Amino acid sequence: MSNNTMNNVNMAATSYDSSYFTYDNIEAGLQNSNENDYFRVPQGREAFIYYRKVAGKAIEGAKVTGRHYVQPEISSAHGGWERGPKIFNHFDASRISKGKYVNTVGALSSNAAYFASDMIPVEDDTQYVFARKVAHLAFYGFDNKFISYVGPVDADTPFITPAETFFLRFSQTLSTDAERQVLTKGATTPSVYLGYGWRDWYSQDLKSHQQTVELFNKNFPGANLINKDKAQQGYALSTSGSVTANTSYFVTDFIPVTPLATYICNKASNVVCFYDVSMKKVSVRNISANVAFTTPANAAYLRMHATPLNSADMLMLFHGSDMPVDYVPFGGPTKQDITQISLRIARDTLNSVLPAGRNLFDKSHARVGYSISYQNGSIAKNDAFAITGLIPVSPGGAFVSSFGTNSLCFYNADGKFISGSKEYAGAARTPIPVPDGAWFVQFQVTPLNRLESLMVTDGEAPQTGYRAFGSRGNMLPGLDKQVLWLGDSITHSGAYIPFVIKATGLTTLANHGVPGQTIRTMADQITATTLAEADLISVFGGTNDYGGNRPLGTLADARVDYDEATGKSFYYDVFYVLNTLFTLKPDARVVFSTPLKRGKVSGQGVTYPAANAAGHCLAHYVQAIKEVCSLVSVPVCDLYNESGLNLHNLSHYTIDNLHPNDLGAERISRNMAQQFNAIL
Repeated sequence: MSNNTMNNVNMAATSYDSSYFTYDNIEAGLQNSNENDYFRVPQGREAFIYYRKVAGKAIEGAKVTGRHYVQPEISSAHGGWERGPKIFNHFDASRISKGKYVNTVGALSSNAAYFASDMIPVEDDTQYVFARKVAHLAFYGFDNKFISYVGPVDADTPFITPAETFFLRFSQTLSTDAERQVLTKGATTPSVYLGYGWRDWYSQDLKSHQQTVELFNKNFPGANLINKDKAQQGYALSTSGSVTANTSYFVTDFIPVTPLATYICNKASNVVCFYDVSMKKVSVRNISANVAFTTPANAAYLRMHATPLNSADMLMLFHGSDMPVDYVPFGGPTKQDITQISLRIARDTLNSVLPAGRNLFDKSHARVGYSISYQNGSIAKNDAFAITGLIPVSPGGAFVSSFGTNSLCFYNADGKFISGSKEYAGAARTPIPVPDGAWFVQFQVTPLNRLESLMVTDGEAPQTGYRAFGSRGNMLPGLDKQVLWLGDSITHSGAYIPFVIKATGLTTLANHGVPGQTIRTMADQITATTLAEADLISVFGGTNDYGGNRPLGTLADARVDYDEATGKSFYYDVFYVLNTLFTLKPDARVVFSTPLKRGKVSGQGVTYPAANAAGHCLAHYVQAIKEVCSLVSVPVCDLYNESGLNLHNLSHYTIDNLHPNDLGAERISRNMAQQFNAIL
């Protein structure tokens, strides 16, 4: 702009608030003005064109646009800003006036301790917030005209701009660092510094840095981050983040870290400085030896000093909270790394020569009479439980257990507890995820007899039958086959079932044992769908019929057209169950087990071997089962005569003269497994 034009504008501006120079139109201005005088003509609300009368003509000199024309344009500009990042720093640290501060009337005064911002465009009646405390704050209108003064405003304390505000200006002490100040719209400041501009380069750089460090931590877990060859001997670290000469100390190099992450060092330091992605110091603290600490929210690098000089040779810093016992050199593998490599090689070797789906549970390593805490892996005495040994699993993979894993614990390669869960108690034969870093699993088992047929397999593949630990192939007849259990309370408790599964390889499809149930109702809940997947059906009962005085009948009652209205008949009951099963599934494989010898049972009036109130002995019911099963070609497991339980050893093999304990369950399972394997 030429000097002449500038002078014209300045002269026009002097008449901005004077009605003396204002005329409705150019003709009126020319008529009432002297030669070389200025006059103005309104163009709308608070908008004018200034003219100079030269040789009787109006020469245009300047245009002044009114606030009501400019304000919509400024609002539109603010709307454009809103399409940028939601959190935008409105303060440009490169446009400050050092040695100035904003006084109470909005003007700048001199003071060497302060700096003042430029005029910052803002919206009126809008909430803003500073990241750092300001000492003085003033608001201005459209034409930079002072509106009001606020004074100090604390960091992270929202304020609202007055009506008609177009600009604000603030000042603060130089020592509070203009390059860390942020002014944003809203009620909260960002967690990290945002530079002025449309893009948050600082945040982008911090994110890239963080991703790089996290990738390193993932690929090199347990790496010592201290490179002793980069330590500066004979220097100390100042709290300002700079290095000064000191013959007693050494200073580490800049060590990459991630924000808000856990680290641990084997040596204390009274000065640990943290730096942002531009390697500018953001905070300082001291740390204790072998005590985990958390990095600040904007930390990208760490630097520390220590003494004496030779301690640099053994200094270690790790991501996480674990400190190894032995020294790990920079870039060298830890003991855990070596252990993990050895484990992986050993397992890969085993997997190449042993069959998939093998049982990983070794009963000989179980501890009977103990429980385990899923919270920390602590072990306590408890006669109702047993604990498995450490069972190998694949980090990041899955495993399947034939019974729910009550109080589940995971361990790292060194056998150290890392996490636990109580959420999988009902997850029988369901894949359970293994955390990264977990190489072993351990859990408690109840009731204890489940140890006999507990099976744990690696991966997510479903278990198709029981395999003993160390089994190399499908040696048991029941592998890949499922059994359906029908019975009374002896079957409901399932004490003998794990022992049978262990000896046959079968998998339980369902247990329909009902306490107190007699033979007659054992197939009432069975449908064709229920039987569709059953490879074997086990029927075990009759003792409640004897104890409940069920009429016996004769073999002649074992027919489809038997009329129960003429009288109850145990013979017909046995036939009814078998007829139901074969009607629903003609090719069903069924084994019928007779009742055991028994003693005096609470709640039942008859005591073996006496006859019951119907006049029948237990042996008569056993004989009825044999005769009806012979009629329909169903094999019988004669537990009454062949199990080895008798009046002399009931106290040794049962818990109440009727229900087998674990010893009795294991004893009768031999007979049942033999009969099952014969027809599988």
